[in-house]
Amino acid sequence: MCFTSKGLQRVPWECNGLVEDMEYSWKVRLAGEKIAFLPEASVKGVMLARGGTAASAQRRRWEYGRKEIRRRVLMPLIRSKHLSLVEKFALLLELTTPTTLTVLASYICLVAANLLTVQATALPVTSPISDFLIFSGLLSTLAILVHAASPFLVFRLPWDFMLLSFYIPFYGIWKLLVGLRGKPSQWIRTYRESPAPGAVCVDVAGRHAGRD
Repeated sequence: MCFTSKGLQRVPWECNGLVEDMEYSWKVRLAGEKIAFLPEASVKGVMLARGGTAASAQRRRWEYGRKEIRRRVLMPLIRSKHLSLVEKFALLLELTTPTTLTVLASYICLVAANLLTVQATALPVTSPISDFLIFSGLLSTLAILVHAASPFLVFRLPWDFMLLSFYIPFYGIWKLLVGLRGKPSQWIRTYRESPAPGAVCVDVAGRHAGRD
């Protein structure tokens, strides 16, 4: 992460949580600063190439760190004098939005409940309740499909990346098992292997905090 000296003077770095980068981003916004997307900026870094202890420790830190951020930011966000009501509402949505896997699990439960309700109550296919259940299921399915396609449409990702969706059930189970290990007792830096000659690093569009 890179910050200007002027930006740090306006919003000092006082972040010691499990996800210090996310914590500082909220601290910047609550102070009335702006975080702008700069498409011409890029950051290259070595990502985890394997699972194991490093990936599990990182995932635990991220999961519990996000929950910690929600608890610590909610009231300061509501009381902030630097934000308008519209800005507070938008940031509140961002703060409370569940993870993609949680949304996907809720979607599956909703569709299953709708189908079971129609079958268990023997409702006519053309009844208002059946129409509502079918419509809500179709609307949820459309929302999931749009969400899944958005990275490919917005960031121009190759469509063959969609094949990775087959790993979602395995990832969900792994994530659940990692979360059951409990909250990390301290911040532990994630170990990354040194990039091999010719290795490809992930290139991520940069963000700029503050006005400088």
